Amino acid sequence: MIHSLLGRLLTLALFAALFFQPIVAHADKPASPAAVDEARKRMEKGQSLFAQGRYQEAMVEFEEAWKAQPYGAFLYNAALAAEKSGDKARAIARYNEFIASDPDSPYSEQIRKKVKELEEALAKVPPPAPDKPKTKEPQPTAPVPADEATLAEVRSLVLVESQPVGAPLSIYERVVATAAPFRHDGENPGWKQIMSGERTPKDLSLKVGYYHVVIEPFQDFKRSETDINLAPGHVYTFKANLSQGEFMAFLRVKSNVEGAKVYLDDPKSTPWTRTPKGGLVNQGEHELWVEAPGYKTFHTRVSAKHGETVEIEARLQRVNYGYLVISGNAGEIEIEINNKPYASFLGRGDPVRVKLPAGKHSLWLDADGRKAFEGDIEVPRGQTQIVKARLMDIYSRDKAVVFGILSAGAGIGGLVMHLEHDNTNKYDPGIIDLFTYGRWALWGLSVACGGLSIFFGIYDPYPESVVKLDKPRDFNEGEDDQKTLKSGYIAPWFGPGSGGAAAGFRF
Repeated sequence: MIHSLLGRLLTLALFAALFFQPIVAHADKPASPAAVDEARKRMEKGQSLFAQGRYQEAMVEFEEAWKAQPYGAFLYNAALAAEKSGDKARAIARYNEFIASDPDSPYSEQIRKKVKELEEALAKVPPPAPDKPKTKEPQPTAPVPADEATLAEVRSLVLVESQPVGAPLSIYERVVATAAPFRHDGENPGWKQIMSGERTPKDLSLKVGYYHVVIEPFQDFKRSETDINLAPGHVYTFKANLSQGEFMAFLRVKSNVEGAKVYLDDPKSTPWTRTPKGGLVNQGEHELWVEAPGYKTFHTRVSAKHGETVEIEARLQRVNYGYLVISGNAGEIEIEINNKPYASFLGRGDPVRVKLPAGKHSLWLDADGRKAFEGDIEVPRGQTQIVKARLMDIYSRDKAVVFGILSAGAGIGGLVMHLEHDNTNKYDPGIIDLFTYGRWALWGLSVACGGLSIFFGIYDPYPESVVKLDKPRDFNEGEDDQKTLKSGYIAPWFGPGSGGAAAGFRF
């Protein structure tokens, strides 16, 4: 019997050694705002799965979080989730790895006791009978949400940092709910010191409860202390500014425009960060500005308490104006907007940039020898509308004029012959006949030339001038502050039936 039990334990130990890869402990180092933000997201996701009773999924999430950011709270919560899912062997492996990674944990003895109990329970599991027929596998059941007591077992991640680093750290836990507030110069009954001798920065895995964090006097710096009330499965960041003797809060800013600039307490300084990110700030009142090109500035006041995480969501609204950027294919192009002259510019040079209120505007573009364009253009809010004008040549009416002159001349000639035809006493009969046929021929020619003059006066082989509108684009950084500079220009231009050079001075 003993040999059989030892054999099973040896088999399980070998299985655990092959299946569970040991995880190397990490060295403490200050956490960047991005790392804190990522740790918070992973902790919240694992906590949510655990609360739903989806322990297997929560275990995987906590393990992946530990691999990405080796904080002890992730490893402990992975062990707890494995235990709750019934995977005792995995729970044992993870608890042992947690102790190896954080041997100074205030809960080391409790965890070792739990590991021993799990090993004993695992050893008592009888092996399946060799000849026992296989039974139908049970159908999976819906997960049962974790109760309050189970949720309270989940550890929280507490990051304690200081500036400068290397300050001595002590942690006290309130073990009596009615204990008086902690006083560093008193006896503090109802409080228990659970950590001392550690140095900042330090990440802690702590259970639900009320704690007092003390950074002892360090070099020429004074004591910094704060109280923290931990909920299960959260990330708390505490950073002490030792020169001021204060702990700091964590501020995270999000907006509907990714990459918007965030200014803290001074809108004329360099940006504090860009959305969606955050960082540590001194406790107290702060002013916050969020800016993005093409949007109205978001401004609010923020109150941050020590150790608190404050989230601000800035809903940026677009400004009520936009820009038209107009280019063309002609020489000097004149612009009228809403029936008012605006400017002239060289179509084949740099585009002209016009700032207008958002909405519909009438646009008129004209150039010598080209057909004018006239139409409505929509100016988008907080965006730039690219307008590319294609002004077509005006078709020459020379033929209409020539045929009109010929028509008039032939008509007058026919009228003269008609009048001379009636002077029979003046001409002999042969000349009279010439006048008779000649007048009808000239009148016919007049009608034909008149028709051709009308045709060439109406006929136009060239299409109308048009503009092409590109998709509106957002402002670039600093684009809203650009001004049109004075500049001279001279450049040739060519069309299907014309050409020349344009010169001018732009204001």
